[in-house]
Formats: sequence, structure tokens, C-alpha cells
Amino acid sequence: MADLYEKNLTKLQQNLLGLLNAHNTSIRELSRCVGISDTAIRFIVKGMTKHPSVGSLEKIASHFDVSIGFLLGEEKLAPPEKLTPKITTQTFNERRVPVLRPAQISGWISNKTGFLRSANLNWIVVDSRVHENAFAVIANYPVKTVFPKGSICLVEPREAYSPGEYVLASVSGHAPAVKQIVWEDGKLWLSSIVSSAPSGDIEGGNKVFGLITEARVIFEGHWVTDFSSNQ
Repeated sequence: MADLYEKNLTKLQQNLLGLLNAHNTSIRELSRCVGISDTAIRFIVKGMTKHPSVGSLEKIASHFDVSIGFLLGEEKLAPPEKLTPKITTQTFNERRVPVLRPAQISGWISNKTGFLRSANLNWIVVDSRVHENAFAVIANYPVKTVFPKGSICLVEPREAYSPGEYVLASVSGHAPAVKQIVWEDGKLWLSSIVSSAPSGDIEGGNKVFGLITEARVIFEGHWVTDFSSNQ
């Protein structure tokens, strides 16, 4: 199936983008409705993932009432009456998420209640449903990456990760840093986004703290860029 996806990545990218535009639906809205991270959907739209999962494509296809074959460009466009997306109404309350330094992350995850009593934290407010242990970090890489310097990255714990996703992880005992999940030699790897930082096997004793589900950039005191937006 992976080979099939690789041959149809361009069609998948074009068809998903076309469905989003046709229904005036943002990546974030689709993410909320189908239960897939907006990062993963964004990577499909941008043609940045080589291994979209069958489960993810089934959820997206079901939402728009089309087939996986249509998404992959193997079937013709469904009749117009079949292109009405399912409407899911959900209410999301604003929630505060702490902005942590690398040395604070383990304490937050292992003992959030005790950590809150002792730590002096900065916070951001999010308007979407997030994991109860979600937190944020600031990306301050000295070189240009997918996350501009000063980005506020929202991190949510997950039980499983997919190729193409960005995570916050510690490799070989180094400080937590942004890694990209890649599929290589029959297993998942944590690939560093900067050459000076280590990469490693996701199951090789390294620690993944969570999936980066959103990133924002501060400019003149305001949030101006949302990593998960459908541009």
C-alpha cells in the first residue's frame, strides 16, 4: 500500500486540497471532525508525507463521502450530491497551556499537580480541545527550519506516531528537541531537523514527549502565524 501511495501522492495532495477549498473547510476544522492531527493533514496537503495511513485516508474519505480511490486519483469525481461533507458540531472551551523550558518537561508529565504548585510558568490560551497534559515549548533553533525561531509549539502526548509528523523528543539523553518521524529500514526513526542534533530509533530507549499539533509565531506582540492553518 505504501508504494501505491507514493505513486499517487500528487493526486492525493490535489484532490484533498480541492475538497477543502470546495467546501470552504480549513485543515483545523477537518482535523476536529475526523480526529486526525492537523499536522498530519497539512503534510498531505503540502505533499510532505510519503506514507499516509489507511486509517487516516478512510476517515477523510468518509467525511467528504468519497472513496479512498478518489483521493488517490484512481476513480472519477463522485456525483455532486455525494460531495456534501458531514457536519459535526462541537463546542470547545478556551484552555490555558503552560510554556515549558526543556528542564521542566519531565516534571510536568510525571507530576503535573505538584509541578503547578512549585513552578512559575508562562501560559498560552488555545481554543481547541487538547490533551490534559498538553504543553508548549519555544523553538529557538539558530538555523532556518520548518519552525521559525521564536515559534510556540503546542505538544500533545500520543500513544502512536506516523511518518511525516513532528514530535518533541529526547535522543541519546540529549535535551528535548523537535524531531520528524521517518520510516527507514523497516522501522520508525526520530530524525533531527538540524544537523547538529542527534537522530535515533523511536524504540531505541529514546523518549518521545508528544506530537507537535500546532505552532505559532509572535510578531510585534501578536500571534500572526498558525502552523496548522490551511493557507
